Amino acid sequence: MVAALLGLTLVPILRLRGNELAVATLGFGVIVHAVILNEEWLTEGPFGMMKIPPFQLGPLVFNTEFRFYFLGLAVVAGTYLAFRRLTRSRFGRALEAIRQSEEAAVTSGINPVLYKSKVFVIAAFTAGLAGALFAHLNRYLNPNDFTLAESINVLIMIVVGGLRSLEGAIIGAMIIVFASEYLRAFKEYRLILFGVLLVLLMALGADGLRGLPSALARRLHRG
Repeated sequence: MVAALLGLTLVPILRLRGNELAVATLGFGVIVHAVILNEEWLTEGPFGMMKIPPFQLGPLVFNTEFRFYFLGLAVVAGTYLAFRRLTRSRFGRALEAIRQSEEAAVTSGINPVLYKSKVFVIAAFTAGLAGALFAHLNRYLNPNDFTLAESINVLIMIVVGGLRSLEGAIIGAMIIVFASEYLRAFKEYRLILFGVLLVLLMALGADGLRGLPSALARRLHRG
């Protein structure tokens, strides 16, 4: 709930579009990281929050990674189904209209700022839920878990999976997480490699890795 309320603080920037909106939200993440580091009364500052209790749901205590795996799986499945239903609703169709053309959406009676603000609140609530589970899993929160690099990492997951696909978000996250583990020995170059992949996908206009072959084919066909 707190995360959803924080999402409302971003409403003034919702009149921005495209890359400007993306940069503004990343900038907000930098501000949040500064608050985490400096407001010790709230976050215990650079030392992080320790001794976080395990997640408990009634008599069930998720105090092992095995148990937490199934909890996480259930949350991901529930979130996926909720968002899938949302995208197929009137709300989802309005968002698709805004994505294609804000001007056309306005002429149809759709208020882009209102819908964007709702999306920010929903996204902030979802991120807050994920963050709460992350805290209960590790039993410790470190400020370094909320840096600009981590925000970019999430952005890379979405672009790699495909911006227009719910399944793509899950697949992109899996690819980047597994790739990060396999590239652990090249930690200092890992973000650079992911960044190059991100730039390549966006420059070619590919909808994730699955759209990369067709995007390359279109570019080659144009000469």
